Amino acid sequence: MSTPGSLLSLWLLQLLAWVPLPLLRFLGGCVGLWAGYVPGRRFETCLTNLRLCYPEQGEYWCQNMTRKSLIHEARTLLEMPRLWRLSPARIESLAVQVSGYDLLEQAKAQGKGVILVTPHFGSWEFSGLYLTGHVSIHSMYRPLKHPVVDRFVRQGRQHTGATLVPADMSGVRLLLRALQERHAVGILPDHVPRRKEDGVMAPFFGVSANTGVLVSRLARRQNVVVLLIQSRRCRGGFHISFHAADLRVYSHDREEAAAGINAMVETAIAEDVAQYWWSYPRFRKRLIQPESLYP
Repeated sequence: MSTPGSLLSLWLLQLLAWVPLPLLRFLGGCVGLWAGYVPGRRFETCLTNLRLCYPEQGEYWCQNMTRKSLIHEARTLLEMPRLWRLSPARIESLAVQVSGYDLLEQAKAQGKGVILVTPHFGSWEFSGLYLTGHVSIHSMYRPLKHPVVDRFVRQGRQHTGATLVPADMSGVRLLLRALQERHAVGILPDHVPRRKEDGVMAPFFGVSANTGVLVSRLARRQNVVVLLIQSRRCRGGFHISFHAADLRVYSHDREEAAAGINAMVETAIAEDVAQYWWSYPRFRKRLIQPESLYP
């Protein structure tokens, strides 16, 4: 059943879908700048994460980076509806620079399935849309609360050819089948697992973080190639870059594999610290330390 709130959200998404990308980036800059100077949970979480991950940096650097990150976060959110309605040709044209694409070509030439690790960096939505023009991509999707909004988002993510599977064990089986059929699977590796058995503690910038093990589970059970892909926001569009996996992700040791996953996320962040989603409470639900690290 549609509610006034869900219909308002849908109307806003539909409106944003028609706004040119440069204007959306300008608006995102305004919204993010405002968020960076108004005390709130997002600001405090972002600042706490940066203090934990970059203890060698001073307080001025952490606060300045927090504000830059919130600007990119706002731009990411506002860009999504627009990206969901662009044609495949337009998506391709927005990839103004592509690095490491030969890694994907090599994996395809070997006839192997590919796990594409896509952190919450830059525009991960653009990464998924771009990939559909080059591989058959399958990704997990958890339905949203409001059906009308969920329908809009689902159609947007699938409109260039992606296949969405449920974010549960039935979805994992579908991902396994896709890899067996030598397709590609896209996974966001930096979510905090919902269930205790789905995660292990592994260092993320030297701080123990509850880290998902899905990538390593899939990599161990299949003859696949694991790659990192990220879309960094730049002038005129996005810079797509592919990186080879940290070899630890193929390990049968869960902690070692999880450390490899986190190292890959760190590789992405190194391209532009401000474009990572620092407002996500990455260090909550710590298995070895129940108390929260956040204010």
